[in-house]
Amino acid sequence: MTGSLDKSFEGTRKTVRGDRSADQVLGNSRVSSMFAGTQEKCVACKKTVYPLEQVAVDGTSYHRACFRCAHGGCIISPSNFVAHDHRLYCRHHHNQLFKEKGNFSQLGKHETLASVNENATTE
Repeated sequence: MTGSLDKSFEGTRKTVRGDRSADQVLGNSRVSSMFAGTQEKCVACKKTVYPLEQVAVDGTSYHRACFRCAHGGCIISPSNFVAHDHRLYCRHHHNQLFKEKGNFSQLGKHETLASVNENATTE
């Protein structure tokens, strides 16, 4: 059997790439927008947060590495954190600080007092 490949497709309609429907174009733009990145910034470091490394809490975004306890620096998860005065704490340190001070109003002052005490002992 000799002949060209075109002869076997003589009865079929040839399509031109420019014949895209609006549905195909809209579908392609949806897919490309999923991979286009994001404009969301990490609250802690102010850098762009991409969907794979994002931790979203109360409408704010963090990198997984930036989502840390303000007192101990331990990495926390959305299921075991407490937010107090725009600071994040793990449940353990939050309870520990509450027991030391007796109320939550002193939590923010604990870090500043600790840094002052450290500076005084080094001098």
